[in-house]
Amino acid sequence: MEEDDGFDTYIEEALARRAKVSGPQSAYPHVLQQVDAGTWEGAGTDLSSGNLRIQGRSVMESWQQKYQERFAEVVTMRGGRVLEIGFGMGLSANAIQSHSIEEHVIIEPNEEVYQRLLEFAETAPHKVIPIKGRWQDVVPQLEDESFDGIFFDGSPFDDRELHYRQF
Repeated sequence: MEEDDGFDTYIEEALARRAKVSGPQSAYPHVLQQVDAGTWEGAGTDLSSGNLRIQGRSVMESWQQKYQERFAEVVTMRGGRVLEIGFGMGLSANAIQSHSIEEHVIIEPNEEVYQRLLEFAETAPHKVIPIKGRWQDVVPQLEDESFDGIFFDGSPFDDRELHYRQF
């Protein structure tokens, strides 16, 4: 996947403009919270209070349920194969499984969350293919144009990744 010419510059300029307006704090403070992408896979998780936190960062929160359900309606409109980036608390996965699909491929990097994904896959009504790894490493190995819907809800590792076009 090759970036457009000048896209990196555009992102850097946009981040600089936002910093001038809002000061050193991001409009997305939960994203600027420092995380270590290198240890994310093995980091422990905290599921207290109906939220999922990894390395101190909020990754998914229970209030997102209704949004996940609506997104699932859209991503499953064509049925077929659905790719989901990030399992989190399984909110979107459950919503996607409530629709008529053939196959549900889910990429998850965190080991503890991945173990919950494996349990989910055993009882899901439609076929689930769990893949362990970072989406950045896995997606290039997937066949182009092989999915009917893509649900991207991965947790960005930094402020720049939050604003980067992934697909």
